[in-house]
Amino acid sequence: MSLEIPRLGPASDRSGQLNLLREARKIYRAYFAAHPDSEQRPVGVVLNRRSGRGDVVFGRRPILLPQEFFVPLDQLQADA
Repeated sequence: MSLEIPRLGPASDRSGQLNLLREARKIYRAYFAAHPDSEQRPVGVVLNRRSGRGDVVFGRRPILLPQEFFVPLDQLQADA
């Protein structure tokens, strides 16, 4: 199982992948808005594809459930 966002495939898959990335960025930004003085550096965001809920992840890369998607820090910080 890949821990990275897969490279964009057919056009039908692109909008879903971009939506996941957009939601992960919202979670990432919300975390830092609520914790501006945090010294911990996250490794990324885990997002549930079904519910849209997600969490900022610290430490090692997570082990994912089948419905979960990991977005690494470098993709969260890239220009949208």
